[in-house]
Amino acid sequence: MVESLATSPIAGRGSQQPRGAPVRAIARAHTVLEVLSREPRGLGLSEIARRASVRFSTCHRLLATLTSLDYVVQDSETGHYLLGYRVLELASRAQSFHHLLIVRARPVLAETMQASGETTNLAVRDEQGARYVAQVPSRASVRMFAEIGSPAPLHATAVGKVLLAHADETALDSVMRGGLAPRARHTLTNADQLRAAL
Repeated sequence: MVESLATSPIAGRGSQQPRGAPVRAIARAHTVLEVLSREPRGLGLSEIARRASVRFSTCHRLLATLTSLDYVVQDSETGHYLLGYRVLELASRAQSFHHLLIVRARPVLAETMQASGETTNLAVRDEQGARYVAQVPSRASVRMFAEIGSPAPLHATAVGKVLLAHADETALDSVMRGGLAPRARHTLTNADQLRAAL
């Protein structure tokens, strides 16, 4: 697996909320959107509530608000809820934010894929770890696949380790303090071992 990367840490601004203490309603709305993002044909209210682990009444209020803002739409025939066009709008803006980086990196990604025969990814670093923003897939029948926009743990992936290797000590210490949860058999869960590997 070959992965080409760029660092782009993002810090929140203008928030009075303590770190690690998300606003509950926003966190729940985010969970609902995540549930819907995995079901392109949509889901009914009861199933969304079950998968999001929220009460039926709470889920109903969240969906009503998200629908009023066009982040969610309801199919008039099935009654199912689906992601709305505002989500696509946000995704498009996010893609535009990284557009220049992607345009400049794509020839390098393609060249690396040709030389290695492996899928090549471009990722940036954000508050959740590494985030895949572009990919040139391998032509091999068996190949690595990462969904664009999906996060990857910094300490447990090749893409994350490259980003950490070029990060400053503050960012590295933050990852260490956050815990190095095992994601696979050979995940480095010891801070000293991870630093040595970088």
